[in-house]
Amino acid sequence: MAFQFPDQYAPYDFHRFRDTLVKIGAKDIPENHDLPRYFKVMQTLFQFIKKEEQLLALHRARLEDKHYQEASLLLVEDFCAFLNEMN
Repeated sequence: MAFQFPDQYAPYDFHRFRDTLVKIGAKDIPENHDLPRYFKVMQTLFQFIKKEEQLLALHRARLEDKHYQEASLLLVEDFCAFLNEMN
């Protein structure tokens, strides 16, 4: 669904989601899968990211023409991956 509706869904990875919540200081960390919460958190993070014009410009500059150019939660997934690679 993430690739058919990239403005609404992001690829789901429970461990990445859980670790992202820990990294951003969330108080209620899920022990089990919670897809509705995952998509809500992704949408919320996207609202913050959309306000960062410089970040969006850098993101667009790295995309080739063959890649999806519109608003996408795939950028949020990239952000979560980045957070989880940081020590």
